[in-house]
Amino acid sequence: LKFAMVDLSRLRSPREIQKSIAQAAKIRRVQANLTQKDLAERAGTSRSAVLRFEQEGEVSLANLIAFAAVLGATGEFAALFPEREQATLDELEARRTRAKAPRARRTRR
Repeated sequence: LKFAMVDLSRLRSPREIQKSIAQAAKIRRVQANLTQKDLAERAGTSRSAVLRFEQEGEVSLANLIAFAAVLGATGEFAALFPEREQATLDELEARRTRAKAPRARRTRR
């Protein structure tokens, strides 16, 4: 079997992303020569949880992380929320305060 990797950057809806992540996980499972039962046992969950994830994209965050650990994919979670520019807490507070500052009223002449 040959599987294509999923390009999540082209997806728009949360549902599309769920299904694509599930498809990618299934591909990894099959490539690792694991059955759904094997994955469930190694992840410490039920086969029905694996089945629901692979078929519907429905999974708890805890199970998703457990599946990723078994499939050697936990490193990918770091890419979900990459660090943005470095700022101190004081700088972040100052930005927030500026954003909330009331607009000055114009006076009539």
